[in-house]
Amino acid sequence: MAATELEKTLKRMKVSVKATELAATPACGFSPTSRPWRVTLSRTEADKTVKLTITVLSGTEPNASTVVKCLAADVESCERTLWDFAQEFNQGETDEPTERMYKSVKRIGSRIKRFFGNSWANVASKAA
Repeated sequence: MAATELEKTLKRMKVSVKATELAATPACGFSPTSRPWRVTLSRTEADKTVKLTITVLSGTEPNASTVVKCLAADVESCERTLWDFAQEFNQGETDEPTERMYKSVKRIGSRIKRFFGNSWANVASKAA
């Protein structure tokens, strides 16, 4: 099977993707066929390894493309205001649970950008 442009880009950046299925039930409102996966991205730098760990809901083991699409959605969401986020994901209600989720997405978005650095735009464009 030929490697995709995304896989080639991640390989050049020395980023590996590893998914491990978690023994849990998806949260209420999610498809019963979705299963939670712990996905770890590792990037080897000169003398250390940097890791980014996220949870992805998927019916099958997520591949690099699926993971990067999820990351891109998180980065896009973290660039919204709380009001815009609530309009998109919670029928416009800016209640406490929505605010907690929004703050979580903001933290994850900044971690993603830090992990990929200046290469994030290139990686995200390859996953689209």
